[in-house]
Amino acid sequence: MLDVLAKMISSIVSSDTIILIVAVLTGVIFWNIIKKKNEFRTNFYKWKQERRFKKINAKTGSLKKWHNIFITLISFFPLLGMLGTVVALLKLDLTEANDSVKNNFFDALTSTAWGIVFSLGFKGANAFIETEIQDYIDKAEKLIEENEDEVFSEAKKVTL
Repeated sequence: MLDVLAKMISSIVSSDTIILIVAVLTGVIFWNIIKKKNEFRTNFYKWKQERRFKKINAKTGSLKKWHNIFITLISFFPLLGMLGTVVALLKLDLTEANDSVKNNFFDALTSTAWGIVFSLGFKGANAFIETEIQDYIDKAEKLIEENEDEVFSEAKKVTL
């Protein structure tokens, strides 16, 4: 088992680098979403009392946008894994020595494995935040709808 893990770690910095880059980007976006969610949780009722509906609207839009980007990136991992598999298999030259075939085949399998690992990991992380984020978005959209005149008053003035 440790041998397989060592080979996978070796492959993530060599043949599967694109998966690692997307994983780091996804992790940064996840951290950004956590910060935005916590800011929303901390300030929502204060903003509501202060009738800062435009701020709530802007923060809700930002939270939704970044969460959608995060969800989209999660779906990339299995696809990147399959792409790595196909690319590695296409590099196989069956006329070469057995070691070359084994190495390319291993690269193919590690791409698929890393795609699945990151997809499962970030999908699991999303399970912890999605309900709370959706709850905040629903509350904010209801509040914005109830106070639509205040939220969009400046936009109406500009268009008149």
